[in-house]
Amino acid sequence: MARLPAVMAIGLILATPPGLAEIYKHVDKNGRVTYSNTPIPGAQKLELKPLTTIEPPQIPPPAESKADPRVAQLKEALAQEVKKLEAARKTLEEERQRPETFRTPSGGIGRAVARYEEKIQRLTEEVARYERNVEALKRELEALAPEAAAGQSPARREGR
Repeated sequence: MARLPAVMAIGLILATPPGLAEIYKHVDKNGRVTYSNTPIPGAQKLELKPLTTIEPPQIPPPAESKADPRVAQLKEALAQEVKKLEAARKTLEEERQRPETFRTPSGGIGRAVARYEEKIQRLTEEVARYERNVEALKRELEALAPEAAAGQSPARREGR
């Protein structure tokens, strides 16, 4: 039972906010001013008004500010993927026009059909991969900024 008052006293001390501390001002014979939170002989207690704190007005951030860097990254990635897709399509068409051939020991020309088909298959898969990448980037861009993905402003989309 003797612990209860001690625990209560410690609890009250800890519960007291530090902003309610008393401030004392002491001016010595040389004119030096000393401020303290403990009473000093000859010091006067300062009566300070409570500080008024005002919350700054909350300004909501623009809705697109978080998405802008991501939209720019996606547009750049989309442009790069479109260039790669165009280059892959061009390479595929060029290689389709150029069949794999080889010289026979007798001096004739033969066709390496298997090698040609493997090369065309590999290039076709590469074109398909770039097409999927372009479509995925377009979908992601559309999800972040519908008017940015379409290349139109909202006013233009509404017919204004």
